[in-house]
Amino acid sequence: MFDPASLLDRARRKEIEGDEAGAEADFARSAEAGHAAADPSIEVAALAGLVRIGTAAGRYKSVGAHIDAMGDRLASASVAPIARAEALAEASLVAIERGNDATARLEEAIALAAAEVPTDQSHRTQIRGLIYLAHAARLRGDYAAARDAAD
Repeated sequence: MFDPASLLDRARRKEIEGDEAGAEADFARSAEAGHAAADPSIEVAALAGLVRIGTAAGRYKSVGAHIDAMGDRLASASVAPIARAEALAEASLVAIERGNDATARLEEAIALAAAEVPTDQSHRTQIRGLIYLAHAARLRGDYAAARDAAD
């Protein structure tokens, strides 16, 4: 049996490699293991991965449940800033897709990730946040802001 952090790392590797089914299974196991180990940072990061994969696949019902679970865990002060940033970014993308403004949450996610010691995960979270900001601007018809966010 893998520890929750190893499952999360494995899920992220599978996601990067394009194995969405394997990544989704490992994100789910990691979220369960993080919950069982009382590690809200792992649980929140794994739930964010499930939101990202579920959104890409159009499974909004399960995405909503994962966002609700993330929201409950984000209240914990022991959630690591990078896990909080990842969760805010993914929940913001769903809000954007539903036509809501999530600019403030995305800016918070980007700032949290930028304040971290540089890692692959902090860079990925910052980049996703910027891409999601550009996506939101395009949906609003603000193409100049979309270009600014992408630059």
